Amino acid sequence: MGKKGNLAGIIVGMEPRVTDSTINEIDEDSDTSYHIEAFYQFKVNDNIAITPGVVWLTAPDRPQ
Repeated sequence: MGKKGNLAGIIVGMEPRVTDSTINEIDEDSDTSYHIEAFYQFKVNDNIAITPGVVWLTAPDRPQ
């Protein structure tokens, strides 16, 4: 994208969660949380690159 040496990316995944546990102190997670990240790497020269990015968690863990 853009000029030679630049890079763009999108990453999508699921945050780790507890679906079942035999340990009484660990509660099951009822919310499904997704991790979505986007970045763009600007190549300034052969030795320097600037990479801004955005990270979004759709349902971050909330304290109870």
